[in-house]
Amino acid sequence: CCRGGRARAAAAQVERLQREISSTSEAELAQLHASASRIQSSWRSCQRKVLLQEFMRHVYSQPDLSKARKHAQNFLPKDRHGNLYPLTTSLKTFHPLGCGLALYFHLLHWWWLYSFLLLLMTLPVTSINLQGSALPALDGDLLTRIQTSHTLGNADELTLAHGVTEVLVVSVTVWFMFWQSSKMKRLSARITHQDLSASNYTVLVSRLPATLHDVSSVQEYFLRW
Repeated sequence: CCRGGRARAAAAQVERLQREISSTSEAELAQLHASASRIQSSWRSCQRKVLLQEFMRHVYSQPDLSKARKHAQNFLPKDRHGNLYPLTTSLKTFHPLGCGLALYFHLLHWWWLYSFLLLLMTLPVTSINLQGSALPALDGDLLTRIQTSHTLGNADELTLAHGVTEVLVVSVTVWFMFWQSSKMKRLSARITHQDLSASNYTVLVSRLPATLHDVSSVQEYFLRW
């Protein structure tokens, strides 16, 4: 009974639409057909674009960790044999790779020594702060105790060691900044005029096979450097 009612309702709607279409003029019918054609054309165009995007994503966008690792290793510095440098490589090894890269690693090395020196200088004051109980937040959880127990606010009173440490830290920082600036200028001049030459950026290839037609294999070989 329910299906029969739905069928009769659908038939009534179809009949009503047919009457409306028969009562429209030829100009209106032409506009209706043109609009329907434009809608169908837009729908088919969108459908083709979506199907093409899904096809490209399925075929060409599959992630591959081995390819990603190989691509990343192509940009890492290597020795003359095409092998990656070990972690114990000397800083002078990076001089032929350019002034910017070499100075970057020198800067990391200097700042590591500078940070370690500041740590040693502030250890006495840090121990004094740990013995204090000025912050009520120390009665809270463990994370709060770790974050606040070593700070200056936890010290019961300011001592001469606090002032001396601040003066030493500022003095060492100012000296380090001026020393670093002059050191980088001298090192940059040395790398540019002594450690670098045209041979560091030039590859001369000779005695290639006469039957070689695919240059991609040669290119792939030298891309390891």
